[in-house]
Amino acid sequence: MMTLDRRKNDAIDALAKLAGGMDGKSETAKIREVIDSVELALSSGVHREKVFDTLRESLGIKMNFRTFETTLHRIRNKRKNENLEADTNQKQNQHLIIRSDTSINQTKLFETIKNDLEEPNRFITPKERRSFGINALKEIDEENHIED
Repeated sequence: MMTLDRRKNDAIDALAKLAGGMDGKSETAKIREVIDSVELALSSGVHREKVFDTLRESLGIKMNFRTFETTLHRIRNKRKNENLEADTNQKQNQHLIIRSDTSINQTKLFETIKNDLEEPNRFITPKERRSFGINALKEIDEENHIED
């Protein structure tokens, strides 16, 4: 009779074997496992149909070609989104980052907005608001350099 520890260890070994191999995985998971090789083959000029046929033979994938293309597209999008999430917004929003020793004087900001506007009572777009803020910060920096 098997002890509980022995059955538990057997289950752990079997699950580790499943995780390491291709058996029991979905077709999408199988493609995801070899996606770097797929991308390498495609980028070196191999036709998608040939890559698809190779995957069908080697991994036992039973999907049709159209499903393969959709799966490839989804895997690429997921990778792209993961890369975008990992990248910080600091590069894109560098102009919005304010030094800790700089305080924005709201009056100065509104004066800059009024001076930069051709029509004072029209709607200000977010892009214009951002540029007004940048101009106000530049003016503050210029004033600080003059005082130094």
